[in-house]
Amino acid sequence: MYTLHFYACEHTQWLRDGADAALALGLPLFVTEWGATDADGGVATPRVCEDEAALWFAWLDEHRVSWAAWKLDGCAESSCLLRTGTRPAGPFGDEQLQGHGFFVRDRLLD
Repeated sequence: MYTLHFYACEHTQWLRDGADAALALGLPLFVTEWGATDADGGVATPRVCEDEAALWFAWLDEHRVSWAAWKLDGCAESSCLLRTGTRPAGPFGDEQLQGHGFFVRDRLLD
């Protein structure tokens, strides 16, 4: 099995090309971690790269690849799905989401 991590702001087409090569070899693939942020989780540059993340999701859908997003946590980094202080039991409405949490939620609802 081939596992893949990507962070959309830095890991672009070149990494999808590598994943295509693994699939062409017949290897099963699972994205064990991803973020719509920079690879440092958005610590140095708190941004969400939705356009590139959308390209990743078009690729994931095309290849029927499953995934797990990083990270179900409440902190100030743009890779944290929840705002600091959000209760683990929810609710998880717009007021509790932050960073790429909105993008992740929308992918879960697709």
